[in-house]
Amino acid sequence: MLSHSDCRVGLRGLPPESVDLTVTSPPYGGMRRFGGHEFDWNVFADVANELWRVTKPGGILCWQEGEEVIRTGPRKGSYSGLPTAHAMYLQDLGFLRWDRLITGVTGIRCPDAGKRYLCPPTDLFVLTKGEPKNVALLEDRLNSTVGKHRRTTDRRADGTLRIRKPYGATKEMGRRTTIWLYPAGASTTRDAGVRREFPALMIEALARDLILSYSLPGDLVLDPFAGACTTGKLALLLDRKFVGFEVHEPYFQMGAERLRVAAGAAALARSKRCFA
Repeated sequence: MLSHSDCRVGLRGLPPESVDLTVTSPPYGGMRRFGGHEFDWNVFADVANELWRVTKPGGILCWQEGEEVIRTGPRKGSYSGLPTAHAMYLQDLGFLRWDRLITGVTGIRCPDAGKRYLCPPTDLFVLTKGEPKNVALLEDRLNSTVGKHRRTTDRRADGTLRIRKPYGATKEMGRRTTIWLYPAGASTTRDAGVRREFPALMIEALARDLILSYSLPGDLVLDPFAGACTTGKLALLLDRKFVGFEVHEPYFQMGAERLRVAAGAAALARSKRCFA
């Protein structure tokens, strides 16, 4: 379900402790004002308070937010630090800062950034309401220690080395690291029209990986800043339920159409499984 409304209003209509997983990317401070709608600290605090209320015990919040460069005033040229400040506020509400993922894109054409390195990564905070309930960490790289016995060392409090007992690795795949890189451009989504019209599209593979990592089929996935509804599209395709809010009319229409197509594809896939 996608609602055309301010998420502060929409979130108040959700029952307490009803959401299993939130996957969202807010409008990055003042970088973008979709339809003139502001995302200042007061808006953020209202949303954060509601996210705490609607998240189930053991539920998870994936909050991806890029840094904004301050354009005026005595701090001109500095990064704002808002993503970290927002994460700290969410922690003060009671969320645990369970993990911190570094997300980025490869193959992107960047303009000259002057005195900065190009393509800065984006923080993605994984916050939980108590011990996380559903975690299925992805494994996507070969483990070079399979079948081998190795010794490892650590340091005692006095600084001397201690040799631990040899261990053997048994898994054929290794757990993914906290640095997640994805190809840019056409790989963001196959929906070419959406790529052209929406200025801040979440990478579909990122939404997929988060949903697979932190939810189960049938769980309720939320995106309060739904935009073009990438989170919703992948939630439906992965057999999850979805609720989202989008205040800007053109993006709401775009997201609603993507959800309609995804719902049809998900229903077709289920019917094929039933008759397989």
